[in-house]
Amino acid sequence: MENKRQFIVTLVRHGETMSNRFKIMQGQLDTQLSDMGEEQARLAGKRLKDQRFTHVFSSDLARAANTARKILAENTNTTCNLTLDQRLRERGFGHLEGRPFTDYKKAQEESGVSHEMFTPEGGETIDQVYHRAKDFFRDLCKLMAEPVKPHSVSDEKDASPSDGEFPPSPSGSESQLTQQKKTHSHGGALTDTSNLIDLSPKTCPTASTSGSSSGIHIAPSSSVASSASASESKADIDHVLIVSHGLLLRELKRVILEKFKGVLEGPMAQEALAVSPNTGVTSVTMSVNYKYNKIKSQCIECHCFNCAAHLRGSNTNLISQALFKGAL
Repeated sequence: MENKRQFIVTLVRHGETMSNRFKIMQGQLDTQLSDMGEEQARLAGKRLKDQRFTHVFSSDLARAANTARKILAENTNTTCNLTLDQRLRERGFGHLEGRPFTDYKKAQEESGVSHEMFTPEGGETIDQVYHRAKDFFRDLCKLMAEPVKPHSVSDEKDASPSDGEFPPSPSGSESQLTQQKKTHSHGGALTDTSNLIDLSPKTCPTASTSGSSSGIHIAPSSSVASSASASESKADIDHVLIVSHGLLLRELKRVILEKFKGVLEGPMAQEALAVSPNTGVTSVTMSVNYKYNKIKSQCIECHCFNCAAHLRGSNTNLISQALFKGAL
């Protein structure tokens, strides 16, 4: 027995903070949005104002949570609650948090290991951040699979989960996000197509492989990504908004792309595993199957990665300030 449903995931990095501006390592320090960051968040909200989000999650750190709140403040179609989750926090940088990025670079160079392998004293490894992102996404897929979970379990032997497959929660227990669903109103499944992101060129213009003049690669829709099944009712498509941090979102994209069977080319490939600019938007369509007592997830279409087209306008500083400058 197999049941399938689709859902859209939109990822947004928080707006600028003063620590971003002055290249101070934040990590899990609880910093606030700058005036520029608040405006970036507002513009991200205007870009997403017509979306009907059925689930909204954010890091519990103020810069991400307040970005999520500003996005929702611009949105009249979303009635679900904002759920804060510590697993969506930025990578911990240990004793280097609150110190200039130059201190981080010096410590990394003195360690003799690569930037990716370097872990400050008391900080998290990249692998730990990846598994934190994977744990969150596993729970999210279980939550999305709940409506298609069969009432009776198949009698067929349950093999160990393969790539992209998640076993259900043990009998008598529930995932963290499933428990949250029962205590928060998420608005239910959509009854129209108002949650589908407008990915037309005016929203997310195509850039050359060398990037746009602002230095931000604006990712186009993937021409080689698998299309959603035309026979599947759009009324079943939920839309999940996740607001988090640079490295956490990069690792979350890695988790998602492990489930993508297509091929990314050009700017899409370049941006897929890059750190997003402030309020950069990533959007993908996922599917979840519940088969033989296992949940299998797949990324079926990639719409855009790290798109900051909403920051273009009269105030060009919104683009330049959003660029990733190393400090997180």
